[in-house]
Parts: sequence; C-alpha cells; structure tokens
Amino acid sequence: MDPDALAKALIEHTYTTLHVNRNGLANLYQDASMLSFEGQKIQGSNLQLAGEQHALKFSQMLHLMPDSS
Repeated sequence: MDPDALAKALIEHTYTTLHVNRNGLANLYQDASMLSFEGQKIQGSNLQLAGEQHALKFSQMLHLMPDSS
C-alpha cells in the first residue's frame, strides 16, 4: 500500500473513532501490537515495567511531515 494512503487512512480512522467512539481506540492495541522505544521492543497491549504493580498509562502522538518534493 502507498505510504501516503496508509497514513491518510490511519489518521481518518483514528480521528473518526476518537469523535464517534473514543473507547474504540483501545482496539488498536492488541496482544500482537509492538512498541519500539530506543531500540527496545515490547509486545502486547499493556506496558508494565519490571517490579511495578500496575501498567503505565500513556498517550501517543503521530507527527506526519509534509512531503518536501
């Protein structure tokens, strides 16, 4: 799939779901989801640090840059 079309579809889906059914965004994070942070990969829908009792709450930001060509 064209990366621009994929990015557009992701943004449209995310913002539509945010406005229509905010709780539906949780479905984007599944057991097969992968977080990559500073070279470390963590798989799953919850982020829990070793030795901590509760999973971390976090937010996500998607920053798309315009094509410079």
